[in-house]
Formats: sequence, structure tokens, C-alpha cells
Amino acid sequence: MAKAQNLEMANSRQLHGLNAAAPSWTPQSYTALPQSSIQSWLHDRVNTPGNWERMSSVMPTCITRKSEAGPSSEAAPTDRVTVSSGIAHNAVAPSNLALPKRPHPWVATTAYRDLTGMKVPTWPLAAMYLPFRDLARDLIVPQHGVILIENAPFDIVKNEIVALLGRTAKIVQCPPRSCFHSVHVAYDRNTGKAHNIFVELDRDEDAQEVVRSFADYQAANGYSRRLRNRQIRVTAVGQRELMRAIFPRVRCCEFVGTVPYIIQAKEHESAFQGFLVEEELRSLLRFADKPGKTIFCKDSPQRPYEAMISLLAKYPWQSNDTYKLKERDMLFYYVEKLAQQLLGQIPDHQDGRFQTKLNAQLLTELVVVACSCRGFNSNQQAHLVALTNGFLKMQMRLPRLAFYAPFDCLAIHPRAQEVLVEV
Repeated sequence: MAKAQNLEMANSRQLHGLNAAAPSWTPQSYTALPQSSIQSWLHDRVNTPGNWERMSSVMPTCITRKSEAGPSSEAAPTDRVTVSSGIAHNAVAPSNLALPKRPHPWVATTAYRDLTGMKVPTWPLAAMYLPFRDLARDLIVPQHGVILIENAPFDIVKNEIVALLGRTAKIVQCPPRSCFHSVHVAYDRNTGKAHNIFVELDRDEDAQEVVRSFADYQAANGYSRRLRNRQIRVTAVGQRELMRAIFPRVRCCEFVGTVPYIIQAKEHESAFQGFLVEEELRSLLRFADKPGKTIFCKDSPQRPYEAMISLLAKYPWQSNDTYKLKERDMLFYYVEKLAQQLLGQIPDHQDGRFQTKLNAQLLTELVVVACSCRGFNSNQQAHLVALTNGFLKMQMRLPRLAFYAPFDCLAIHPRAQEVLVEV
């Protein structure tokens, strides 16, 4: 039995391109099991009628471009975004909204007995207890406050930012209930240069409080606070600015908070083609492989990995009608490649000057954030954990049968009863 499981895991590793030497991603790099027709039936019969999480979330559904200047005006038209109200397909819940709790029959400890105790269950009843769910579809993204730190040293590390803000700053944990903080360094994936720093806090009020504390310091001392030998400037911004910094090359897309809305392309303008370009991800892999390739990366070799972590954390997984499985699989392919690369670099830098920057802690953060992404299925998450097994600083809690999950879009619910997965 153990030999059969090892053989199946080895075959799966070969199918997923772990041992492939191809420099770039191709659709054949990741081979997933065929998707069952149960997904569409499940969405129509189980998820849609309840629609518990989105009933009270009213958000814009249509964004169009209008010209400020009239047709007879000689002035150049200025683009402005107009939003029409409606119920969004992937709405964001307001922070002060108390959402009703949706019953999850597959979570109950008596789920198997309730399903099979009396008689052979009907198909609709069995579908209600199905432990495979489209987790991205049900995701509700909270709207956190954001501050922008400008003129920071390009080789700054996250721990210095956390220490600068102090213990009273309510920095968001990413993912929730973890030891990692939501600190994002704007990173040019083409040149390898780090720019400004974004920090997410629990609420907009918390962000304003941090900005006031820095302003009070400047008023009392006559100069702004320093980070190392640089004077920094701290301002409060929104999620839109953060999303624009992480996805700089997206076209014909406007962010309302963290929710993307596709805009119709104007004449002679490229239409929306996704949030990522493979060239950006290939550049991340190249900079991670050779940290000294540019002057900006030689003192901060961890930056490409942090850029991928920020990309995974802020990717709009909840808007699963705006990206394709091809883009998701391409992203997962490069996450794997970066994890493999970091696995090879950790032993080389254990006693070197990069031991605090290229270490198992960074690898753990990459894997934890990737496994918390609702867009990756259970098989992909288990595959990534198996790849880095033995190097992680914390234990990953995944379903026992996650490696054998048969669906490409659906994932095993984290709290589903294992007996339901087995049957």
C-alpha cells in the first residue's frame, strides 16, 4: 500500500512539472484531473439559492467611461469612472455589516450519520453534504486600512517596518491568525527595484491614527521620523492604490477596494487580458536565481519571494469570473519554481550574510500564503506542502486526502468531515 501511494505521488510530481527543466510555463506544465460536471450543478442548486454571504452586500456591477467634455468641446476629454449600483457577483462585505451564518451540513460531526443513517440519500441531499466547495466563490474580502511609507531604504526588511510602527499599530496578519504581517513592498518585476512600502491595518481609523502619530512627531521635533538614515513620509491611502502597485500592468480594469471591474476598451487601446503577464513572473524567477543581477537586488535577495507573497495575498481570487484557469495554473507553476529555488538556496546561505533573509521562515511564509489562497485546489496545496516537507517552520493543516482530490476548481472544505471525503 505504501509503495502504491509513493508511486502515485511520484507520478503526480512528474505530471505537475516538478522535474521539468523548461524555462517557462506552458499549458502542459500542469496536468490536472478532468473537472466533473457536478460543479455547475452544485453552483446552481446549492450555492445560488442560498446566496447567504452576498444578499446584503450591495456593490457596483458596471463601470463605464464617460467624457467630461461635451461633443462640441475643444478640450481634451478627461476619463472618469462612473459606477452604477446593483448587487455584485463578488461583493465585499462592509466592515459594520453583520452577516447571517450559513449552515454547513458537511461540517457537523454527525454529517455521515445524518446523510446515510436512515436510507440511501437522494442526489440533492447528497449534494448538500458534498465536502468539495468552490472556496473562492464564497470568499468575502475585508476592506482594511492602508498606509504608504515613502523614501524607505531599498534593502529594508519587513521586521524593521513592524518595529517602526510599534506594538500599538494593528497590522493585519496575512493569512489571518498567523505570525506573518501584511507588509507589501512595491516591486518592479521588470527591473528588480523596490519602491514604496504599503502596510495594511485593521481599519481605516487605525491607518489615520498611525499617520497622526507621525505628524505629531514631526510637529514636536521639526523633522520627520527616520528609518535608518532616511527621513520617511507616511500617508493614508486606499486599497485601490495598493492593488495598482501590485498589479501595475493590468489594463482596462478599475479596482473598487479590492474588487476588480472590467472596463470596455477604448479605440486603439488594449483590452483586459488578465492580471499578470508571464514575463513578470519569469523575471521574478530570474532575479531570485541571481540576486546580484541588478544593483537593487544584491543586498535584498528575498525581494522576489516577498513580491510573490504579496501577489498571492492580494490576487482577486473572489472575482473568479475575471481570470482563467490557465492564469491560475501559470501562477502556481512559478510559485513551485520559486519554492524549489529557495529550497536550494537555504543550505547555501545558512552561515552567510543572507542567513536572515533567505531562510526557512521565508519559505514557510511563501507556502502558508499559497495554501491559504482560495483559488488553488486541494491537490495543488498538498503538492506544494509535499515539495517543501521538512523545511517548514510550522505544521500545515491540510485534509488527509488533499493530494488525491479529483477536482480542478473545487477544494476540500477545511472543516469538512474526513469520512465524507472518503466516501
